[in-house]
Amino acid sequence: MDKSERKIALILDPDAPQAAIDKLHALKAEGYRVAHIPANGDALMRALLADDAEEMFQRGDYGTYFATLPRALQDSVNQRWGAPERDPAFRESRLDCGAFAIRAIRCGNVVVAMEPPYDLPPSHGNLALYAWIADGIRAQAIVHLAKERLPDAAVCAVPPLA
Repeated sequence: MDKSERKIALILDPDAPQAAIDKLHALKAEGYRVAHIPANGDALMRALLADDAEEMFQRGDYGTYFATLPRALQDSVNQRWGAPERDPAFRESRLDCGAFAIRAIRCGNVVVAMEPPYDLPPSHGNLALYAWIADGIRAQAIVHLAKERLPDAAVCAVPPLA
């Protein structure tokens, strides 16, 4: 697959927005299809916090994904966080089972998403983010950007969902 066709997700901690801008420019220079790069880190954060920066991942799709996780992880997530519908990222709906709101913007074939606060076990909203990356946008790679991980970001391949 040509670089221009590959999909990449940049997962951003709020403390490293300029690192995402730098990575977008670097990916574009390497031949990836990158468009609509915000001017700077502040512009990126404004875009991610805008009302229209919510991508939705349906509750039914999340339930299918969650059922594929090891039973011990499912139990620990439910014990710690409760039902998925109690997650702050969950949005109820009268027309379907609701959805998780993912804070993200699309920059061509690269998506920049803000990681929800992370704890162990991960919350339903955090798991929904990674399920959306794997199934919703079908990214081939994830790059984590956070101050404690810079200058070398953590990169991993995205396994397909079963």
